[in-house]
Amino acid sequence: MAPMIALEALPTGEEILAMFNTAARIITILAVLVGAIVWVVTMVKKLKAPHETLEARVAANEAKIKVNTQHLDNDNKRFQEQEEVNRLLLRSVLNMQSHMLDGNHTSEMKQCRDDINQYLLNR
Repeated sequence: MAPMIALEALPTGEEILAMFNTAARIITILAVLVGAIVWVVTMVKKLKAPHETLEARVAANEAKIKVNTQHLDNDNKRFQEQEEVNRLLLRSVLNMQSHMLDGNHTSEMKQCRDDINQYLLNR
């Protein structure tokens, strides 16, 4: 047979009500703490958002700058090549004018021709 529980061991109605009140207070305190933690986390995220946005913008701009720098370097190389071609052409025209005026300067014309050939071969 199962042992009988003495009625004196059971809590009274006032004790049960006190336990429920204590449990309700504990639950309320926990709810307030959880709410405070959620609020703090939300505020931290809101405070970090501008920084993260700025970092993303800076990274995107750095990528664009890198691409633009490469394009500018390529353009600069092309300008330097064009300057060299212009220098060869002007020297060639100058030698041709000198030769046409006095019939001399054949060695300069040959040298200019060799320089133009060398440039074309090195391209």
